[in-house]
Amino acid sequence: LALSPNTMTNNDELPQPILNIEEIWTKIGADEENEEKKPLPILAIFGGVDLWHPDSESLCTSIGRELAKRLPSLTIVTGANAAVHDKIASAFYNDVMSLHNMTPRIYHLAPWGYHCSFKYGQQLCVGRDSAERRALLARCATVALSVEGGPGTADEMAKAVEANVPLIPLGRSGGASSGMFDAPSRHGSRPEFICQKDWDLCWDKFVSVDESAQAVSRIVLSIVGS
Repeated sequence: LALSPNTMTNNDELPQPILNIEEIWTKIGADEENEEKKPLPILAIFGGVDLWHPDSESLCTSIGRELAKRLPSLTIVTGANAAVHDKIASAFYNDVMSLHNMTPRIYHLAPWGYHCSFKYGQQLCVGRDSAERRALLARCATVALSVEGGPGTADEMAKAVEANVPLIPLGRSGGASSGMFDAPSRHGSRPEFICQKDWDLCWDKFVSVDESAQAVSRIVLSIVGS
């Protein structure tokens, strides 16, 4: 979904937008290596500007906290405008700060002409419009997850899959994450990198949000390592 026009800023004050993945990686330090000589992993968050499912806010908060507990050095990138982005990333930010005394690596990718209202992390000007930003957000990640979402989220999900970025859809949340808007998400089509138990926990509306969040953290950990 496009950012709201009331978040537009004075174009004379804006930097030129980043237009390629390599520059994003350089800006966020993801081209650096960790102790295992591997590039630093990036998690992209896709999801709805507004939250509709009654469990989604607590689900997003639990996901952020579980990721902070198990993967505090993870780099998180968001689209800079959605409730899903904020709820997951802010919970991650707060717990990394309080539990690990580390500066969380969070970057909000906003298209040219718009300003992110989130009060934590760093904003990067990425893409000349929302469509270009969605493509770069989807393709720059090591792994991506989605909660709820409309057509814009479905577009990000499709672009991630096209770029062979592992995608974790929280089907239990509905919207694009459950396959609406022709998004690449079906309960009966489990990706090979997710075990059946954790896949089911991402879709089951009757398990606790903490169980689903723990499944997400296990999946991410299995992809990016410790």
